[in-house]
Amino acid sequence: MSETITRTRMGAPTDDPFAVRFAEDQIVGTAMVPAGSHTDRASAQIVTAQRCAVKRNRAALLQEAIALAASNGGEYYYRFPVKNRKAGTTDWIEGPSIGCAMGAVSCYGNCSIEAFPASDTPTHWVFVARFVDFEKGVTVMRSFQQRKNQATMGNDAGRGEDLLFQIGQSKAMRNAICAALPWLTNEMFKAAKRGTLERIEQNPEACRKWLVGQFAEMDVPITAVERVV
Repeated sequence: MSETITRTRMGAPTDDPFAVRFAEDQIVGTAMVPAGSHTDRASAQIVTAQRCAVKRNRAALLQEAIALAASNGGEYYYRFPVKNRKAGTTDWIEGPSIGCAMGAVSCYGNCSIEAFPASDTPTHWVFVARFVDFEKGVTVMRSFQQRKNQATMGNDAGRGEDLLFQIGQSKAMRNAICAALPWLTNEMFKAAKRGTLERIEQNPEACRKWLVGQFAEMDVPITAVERVV
């Protein structure tokens, strides 16, 4: 049975044949999302391909993005160790950072990225991020669940909660961008790692001094670092 429902989108009434999915309440997974909520608006808005004043040049934007990532180095990727207790080894988790993702959006152009707080429970926030490519009419959405009890630095509980909220929002945006533009963010990630290594190779003594200073600020003995390495 087909049905057209008159609904309000962003405050304006509209006849939308797709709105049947969003009347009164809609089902997203197993959760009921009220009509007019952030998640409803993110899901309901449909963007088709548009004519753009400046047409995207994929080769040029890739070159620009790689140069940008190489110059930013460690700010454009994350990398941390995880112990594999079964194998008795240490694995590394790594990938593009939110800085890398936002750099990719800037180079790609003719697109947008938004993140909406979809739900708030006593233990988690759930964010829905939406990437839209205006030139191609492609939309990619990703959700991210952020724990509220994640450890943060400092003793200010209110500031720690604000920080965790921003972290969850950023991760949701990063995931949506990386899902929409993997060919771009992956190349930027590799370029950022190469850029970091090149800077170390060019001036290893300065890097050693910087590391020693960082460990001193954290009151970590160099002997402890040497044992790990």
